[in-house]
Amino acid sequence: MFDDSRSFVTRAFLRAEFELDYRAYTAAADAELLKRLRDWDGRLRLSETQAEGAFTQTFFVETWGYGCSIASSSHFSATTWASGCCSRRR
Repeated sequence: MFDDSRSFVTRAFLRAEFELDYRAYTAAADAELLKRLRDWDGRLRLSETQAEGAFTQTFFVETWGYGCSIASSSHFSATTWASGCCSRRR
């Protein structure tokens, strides 16, 4: 466990100052993610290869903010993600 006894700002202080803000932030973010997961679970059942593009769009692009420089290419697929040309947008 991290020893913050010599730190300028302790965990207890940070927790006291930011706990309510953090809980409000995570509640909103978690609600959005849970809705996306429920929607994904309720979708039409497709084979793994049929669902590949929708999964990539839903989770990598919309949820985690990843983008790809060749996303407009007709050869774009999940292998493109694995090849390393795609990265998270900041």
